[in-house]
Amino acid sequence: MSGPLGLSVVDPTDDMIMTFKYAYKKRSASNDEWLRFYISNDCGESWTLRKNIHGNDLGPDALASAYNTPAEEDWTEVSITNINSAYFTSNFRFKFEFENDNGNNLYIDDINLYPGSMANISED
Repeated sequence: MSGPLGLSVVDPTDDMIMTFKYAYKKRSASNDEWLRFYISNDCGESWTLRKNIHGNDLGPDALASAYNTPAEEDWTEVSITNINSAYFTSNFRFKFEFENDNGNNLYIDDINLYPGSMANISED
């Protein structure tokens, strides 16, 4: 769960984009696991689901019987574009929830939050 982020200065006609990378491999083919991403505009008093990744969509067909440490090619990037101006408050928060079914470790990295108007700006 994040701490409060001040999004009240974001232009309400813009969109916010959240990106992150995750890595995961099932421990067994029968694992039924979920990764959920939520946002809040009231400092975590209530939460709204914005992304749900489940089962075979969560990890590749390859299994890892021991604790999995991801290789570079194991990372999947996710882009969330449904954060609208109702969430542009001084108390914006986000959280990840992983529902485990005796599977493997889940890794999350490279979390970014930025206005959509900045999506195509390069660092030249």
